[in-house]
Amino acid sequence: MNIQNKIEKYLQLCLSKANRDKQRLWSDFLALKPSRPLVNVYFYQYVWQREIDDGRRNYDCPVADFIDKQISYRLWRWENIDDDAPLEEFLRIPYDILHHAKQVNQYQNSLWGIDIELSQNCDQGSYSVVPPIKTESDIEKITLPRFEPPQGLDELLERAERITGGCLPVKVETERMHWGPFEYIVWFRGMENLFLDFIDNPRLVHRLMEIASAGIIQWQRQRQAAGFIDSELSFFGHVPYDDFCLHGDSASLKSCWAYLHAQSSGTISPQMYEEFVQPYNERIAALVGRVYYHGCENLDRKAAVIKRLPNLRLFHISPWSNVEPILEEMGRGFAYEVHSHPTGVLSSYSDSDMSRELSSRSSIAAEVNHVLTLADVETVTGRLERVREWVRLANKTARV
Repeated sequence: MNIQNKIEKYLQLCLSKANRDKQRLWSDFLALKPSRPLVNVYFYQYVWQREIDDGRRNYDCPVADFIDKQISYRLWRWENIDDDAPLEEFLRIPYDILHHAKQVNQYQNSLWGIDIELSQNCDQGSYSVVPPIKTESDIEKITLPRFEPPQGLDELLERAERITGGCLPVKVETERMHWGPFEYIVWFRGMENLFLDFIDNPRLVHRLMEIASAGIIQWQRQRQAAGFIDSELSFFGHVPYDDFCLHGDSASLKSCWAYLHAQSSGTISPQMYEEFVQPYNERIAALVGRVYYHGCENLDRKAAVIKRLPNLRLFHISPWSNVEPILEEMGRGFAYEVHSHPTGVLSSYSDSDMSRELSSRSSIAAEVNHVLTLADVETVTGRLERVREWVRLANKTARV
């Protein structure tokens, strides 16, 4: 099937009642209207490409190859993952697809103006970061990121329109900064050093967090001023749809979602989190209309702090967090993502184990809007049937 035929099929599915029903489920869920539990598998496209896609393509044009893979993946997902995630009625294209992607350290250098070296540790490609901020005086080397409108957008959009025949909108992604300032200071200073700084030099930690949060805020405001905000592009796998983003000014940060996190802070106390992380995350959360907070770490005791984030709407309850204490602390003013253990689902759980986990965690969250989620699956190792079985059991749980 060629690209045009795939797009035609895809458009029919986008306009179908089934897709509209899924969109409405997510809109009601995130608006905190009465809702049954939703089911969502955040199935990464790169896992599909690596382990499931037949790869039979022969394109000289990287844009055509990218579009074909994206449409093929979405069609495959609709037909094979029977969850509540709707289809997006547009294509996403990264602005740098016509150019070679920068290496991680080169990209970080271009953002903050400092040299971040990666030390290769083994043949498999793992690495450690050589922190550039060795003393407090090194902070002066950091420069705040500045958003620069990407070059060659007209050419990129013209190519995309020729490939799609103009039938499906194409949106160019310019988002190149994440929303978690703490993760940036880990790059700057190194987590091992920060463990000591929290006690010996808290002023240094605060200075770094001031810089990282100011850089994120400046970059996003510059992106908005340059006209490169599109609220629909703020959707992501954990929030695949929200009609809140379609009301008002879609070119405003206030119509967007932000994905906040500070996962590297998982081993510090709630008191340290409140001092060193929360105030800066609050500044960033105030930029946008809605906030999703993600943390794979246990957040049972930090939820009392995190709930104060401006515009917080969806909170991630990881397999390492307990549903009951979080709900006791946070209450009914939020929607919740109740995440199953991906390693258990793929590797060790029996069907009855999966069913018990889903039923137990969903029943605890019965009085609040929640979505049963399976994410962080980096490989299915030939066991796609386990993902499908999780979906079947989750749907059964959600529809009781």
